[in-house]
Amino acid sequence: MVDTHDTTETDNRAADNEPDKRLARRNLLRYGGLAAAGTAVALVAGAGPAGATTGAMMYGAVNDAGTDETTLQSDTASTAVTLAVVQNGDATGLNVTNTSAAKPTVAATNSGTGNAIAGTGPGTAINGYGTGSGAFGVTGFADADGTGLSGVSNGSLGYGVWGESDAGFGVVGQASTNGVGVWAAAAGTGEALIALNTSTGQGILATDTDPTSIGFGAGPGTGTAISATLQNAANTSDAVVVSTAGKGRGVNVNLSNAANAADGVTVTQHGTGKGLNVVTALATNAQPTVLATSGGPGAALKGVGKTVPVSGSVPIAGNAAALSVAGVASFTRSRLATLTTAGTSVLVSVPGGLSASSHVLALVQTNTGTIAVRAAVPNTANGKITIYFNASAPVGTKVAWFVFG
Repeated sequence: MVDTHDTTETDNRAADNEPDKRLARRNLLRYGGLAAAGTAVALVAGAGPAGATTGAMMYGAVNDAGTDETTLQSDTASTAVTLAVVQNGDATGLNVTNTSAAKPTVAATNSGTGNAIAGTGPGTAINGYGTGSGAFGVTGFADADGTGLSGVSNGSLGYGVWGESDAGFGVVGQASTNGVGVWAAAAGTGEALIALNTSTGQGILATDTDPTSIGFGAGPGTGTAISATLQNAANTSDAVVVSTAGKGRGVNVNLSNAANAADGVTVTQHGTGKGLNVVTALATNAQPTVLATSGGPGAALKGVGKTVPVSGSVPIAGNAAALSVAGVASFTRSRLATLTTAGTSVLVSVPGGLSASSHVLALVQTNTGTIAVRAAVPNTANGKITIYFNASAPVGTKVAWFVFG
C-alpha cells in the first residue's frame, strides 16, 4: 500500500492517554483494506477530543491532515474490499462533509467494468441531499458508453431511483449531442416510468429550455420534448397511454406562439387502421364526442378526401369521400320558417350571415296543393334569404331552408 502523507509526527498527549490506539499511517496501511476500514470508521464518525495531528492516525479522535492528501491503496483480491464501514447501531455508517470547495463531496471512479458506487440495503441504499442553490444530492456522469446513474429495484414496492423535491426537481436528466437524458426500460409487465403529482405541478415536465437556470445548456433547443416510439412490428401495445381518474383533461395541447403555423396534433396512419378513433363511453354523456372550435375565419373542421385525377370518366380533378355520417346530422344554418300571414314570400335570417359562396336550398313542408318554392335568394348585405312561392301561400305554410358554403 502507498501512503501519500509521509510523516510520522505524533500527538504525545494522545499517545500517553491511549497508547493502544495509536498507529502510524504507514503501518496502518500495511494491514490491508479491512483494517483500514475500521480506522476509517473512527476517522469519520468517531467522537472525542480533537487530537489534531499530521503524523499518526488515531482511533476515537478527530484527525486533521491539514492541506495534505491521504490515500489508501490496496492490492486485495476480488472478493475483498479496500474500505469497509460497519455500523451496528442507529448512527450513520459513513458521513462525508464538504464545507468549502465546489467539488463533489464524494467522487467515485471505476476504471474497470464494474460500478463506481453500489448501494444495497433493505432501506435507502444511497441518499443524497443537496442544500445549496443549484446543488444536487446525487449526480451520475459517464464517458463513452457508460451509465451515469443506474437504479435497480427487485421488489414489488421498491424504486430503482427516487427523486423528491419541495420546490426544485427531484430527478434531472441531461443529454449532450446524441445522448439520452433519462432512459426508462421495463422488461416485465410493470411500468418503466411513473410520474406522480399529488399537488398542482407537473408529473413530468418536458421542455427545450433549461428550467433550472443552473447551466444545463444555453438553450433553447430544437428537439422534441417527448417522443414515444415502438419499433417492434409485432408489438400490439400503445405507444402512449393517458389515463386520469380526476376531473382534468387527458391531454392538453397548447400552441401559444402566434407565429407558429404547425399543426396542434398530427396523426399519421401508415397501416390499415383508423388515423384517429375517439369514443364516448358514458351512455348518459350528452356532450359531443369531438368538439372543434375555430377562433379565426377558417373552418373548425375540414375533411379532404383522396385526390381523384382527370380521367375518361372524371372531366375535372377533385376528391373522393371526405365525410361519412351514420346517424342524425344537425346544422345551425338550417331552419324551418312558418308563415304567420298569407303571402308570396317569406324573409328569414341566417346565423353567421352569408357570403358570395353561400348556396341555399328551400322546400315547402306542408301539403298546400300546388304551392311550391319558386326561388330562394340570399342577400349578403344583410345576411337574409327571401324565399319566393309560385303563388300566395296560406297562413301556417311551413318551408324548410338549408345554407351550405
